[in-house]
Amino acid sequence: MWKSGAFLVAIVLLLTHCAAPMSQQGGPARELSQVDRGKEALAKQDYNRAIFHFDMAISAEPANADAYYGRAIAYGLRGQHDQAVADMSKVIALKPSDPKGYSARGAIYVYRGLYKEAIADFGESLRLDPSNASTLSERGEAYRSAGDYRRAMEDFNQALTLNPNLQAAYFGRGMTLARMGKIDQAIGELSRAIELDPNYAEAYYSRAVCYYRIKDYNRSWDDLKQSSRLGWVPEPSFLLDLRNATGVY
Repeated sequence: MWKSGAFLVAIVLLLTHCAAPMSQQGGPARELSQVDRGKEALAKQDYNRAIFHFDMAISAEPANADAYYGRAIAYGLRGQHDQAVADMSKVIALKPSDPKGYSARGAIYVYRGLYKEAIADFGESLRLDPSNASTLSERGEAYRSAGDYRRAMEDFNQALTLNPNLQAAYFGRGMTLARMGKIDQAIGELSRAIELDPNYAEAYYSRAVCYYRIKDYNRSWDDLKQSSRLGWVPEPSFLLDLRNATGVY
């Protein structure tokens, strides 16, 4: 499953972009469209059913951008990334001035390790929506993954200027600083991300790794245990290294 913030934003946009399929407060219920049915199936994590409904919507209306958008997300969640890229490219062709298609396709490219393509898509999304802090943070992640730490930090800093409470940008900044060997600063950034989102499992795990690197093993264990309680699965090699360093098995 994708972990990209842009991908999570894409799901939220899909589930809120169209009118709510259920009856509004004080209003009459309406018949669900195929896109609405696909959205409901996606929300229930029934990806096969979601694709079926989006297929039906596309058959009835081949230029239905929302259907392609939904199907792209369902394909991505099902691990069919080539199909996800193809559908999101169709969204962009149908709505070239809508930034969300570019940012969502950029998220797919990041997952596939195609950082140059991801950076280009995030850049186009930002050209259309330059004040989107989440997209800036996502491009920062792409730069970080590509090893361009200077540009990564620039994007994270700008994202936090626009949204000082964007936990993903603090996380990204922390991970970039860790890559640069600035472990104490990295811990500070990851701690800020955790303050903003106490259930940020990946931030606890990443901070555990940082504590390990400065030989603060007690805090490393504490963060590792908390990340596990929140559902994060540690790398076996890191767990073995921490056990060997502390004699705890």
